[in-house]
Order: sequence, then structure tokens, then C-alpha cells
Amino acid sequence: MNTERLNHLITVLEGVSRANKAFNLHAWVLNEDAGWEPDEDATVGSLDETCGTACCALGYAALDPTFVQQGLTMTLAIDTHGDWRSRTKLPVKSLGEFNAAVKKYGTKLAYGSPAFGFNTEFDAGKAFFDITYDAAHYLFDPDFYDEERITPEMVIERVREVIAHGGDAPPIQDDEDSE
Repeated sequence: MNTERLNHLITVLEGVSRANKAFNLHAWVLNEDAGWEPDEDATVGSLDETCGTACCALGYAALDPTFVQQGLTMTLAIDTHGDWRSRTKLPVKSLGEFNAAVKKYGTKLAYGSPAFGFNTEFDAGKAFFDITYDAAHYLFDPDFYDEERITPEMVIERVREVIAHGGDAPPIQDDEDSE
């Protein structure tokens, strides 16, 4: 487990919350100008603060300068010829670079996903933070939360739990166990 990186993730998420940046755990990164409409029921914060872009916890991490310097990136796939087999990969290193790509490519942007080495998406989070696969899903997968609208503070609490469990997700409690 890379405690230093997990603690920095807490700092990143605290900054997202403090600045009221749009946060949506249901997508790595999305922007309505690229044709990816944020679900308002699942988004907290202001899209005005991020030029129409919302990110999840791992999405903001992949755009953080400290993490980018350590190898975590956000990679965009661009449909350059209108065919999924000819997508161009474009790494972006900041929210500003992402928004510039949205202006340049618009709806040709197919998707964006975090990457670390040869790992993408949840595997990138697992490898970068040196946590278990279960912990990566526990932190970054909205299907592992009971709430539709997930806040940065909720993810921060889970990061602290993963640290307390040595890089693993805490054991799942059955409803019967809690009675």
C-alpha cells in the first residue's frame, strides 16, 4: 500500500470539495461539450467551476500534478476517422488540458480513462495506490456505494478505511451481522 499517495488523494479530494468542483463517481471524466452529459442526480459541486467538466475521485487524481509526475495520467480516446478501430490516444495532464481537448475535438472524444503504466481504469487505481482489487472498487466504483449522489467526503472516509485495513477494503457486514 502506498500510504503517501493515498494521503495525497485525500488532499486532492478535499481540494475538490473546498473549490466546489463538479464531482461524479459514475464517470472517470465527462464534459457535455464532448457529448457526455453529466447526470445531475449523481453530480455534486458546480460545473461552472470546471468549465462543464465533472470527474470522479480517480479522474481528479489522474489530473493532479503530483500524481501525473508519478505516472498516473488521464488518457483520452479520440475517434479521428469515425471508426472505433482507429482511435488516437491522447494523454492529458490537467483539467485545463482536458478542457482544451474538448474544445478541439468536441464529440470526437470517445472516452477518457485513468492510466498507470499498462493499467487502465480500476486496475490503474489498484497499481498506482498499491491496493487490492477489492479496495480499488470499494473506493472508485459507484456500484460499491449505497447512495446515488456520492460526495468527495464519502470517498475520503473510505480512503481512510482502506489505509486502516492495510490497503484492502474493510470486510463487508451483512445486515444480519449488524443486528
